[in-house]
Amino acid sequence: MMKFEELTEERQDNIVETNCEINVDYDWYGYSLEDIAETIKEKVGVELKCNDLMFDFFSKGNSGLWVDRDVLTSALREKYPKLEELDVGNDFGVWAYIGLRKDDTEDIVEFEETEDEDFDDLTKLLKEKQDIDNILDIFINGYNGLYKEYNYLTSKESIIETIKLNEMEFEE
Repeated sequence: MMKFEELTEERQDNIVETNCEINVDYDWYGYSLEDIAETIKEKVGVELKCNDLMFDFFSKGNSGLWVDRDVLTSALREKYPKLEELDVGNDFGVWAYIGLRKDDTEDIVEFEETEDEDFDDLTKLLKEKQDIDNILDIFINGYNGLYKEYNYLTSKESIIETIKLNEMEFEE
């Protein structure tokens, strides 16, 4: 058995390729999701739990960060009781291959009809729309951070670092 640095360059490359997911074969993104949920709570005043947020990295061109529409609607109703629904399909978030852009949020919020003067105030309606935009911005920033983290964790540099830190040994 040999230490990684004792192997030929060709053998090292083969080991790195074989262990390409060594740093991401578990839920490595948990703390990042906690940070995203906390940022939404601090900046928007809407509480989503870490386990309400979903992240998956199917491949570098097919991944996403999202929340179930019903979970988001329920959380928003805590702040805006008259919110009727969000017209965003089943999920709200960002994806590498399609993504919901900020300008797509123009008509996704629907409210029940009401005679309440406070609710009819344009300023309040604009605030609710702004909260949706802010949540989407936080998702975009969070996704970008997760994407960078994934790229680092799957980089040759990071894989070699993990191999060395774990003092792994290999056959020549």
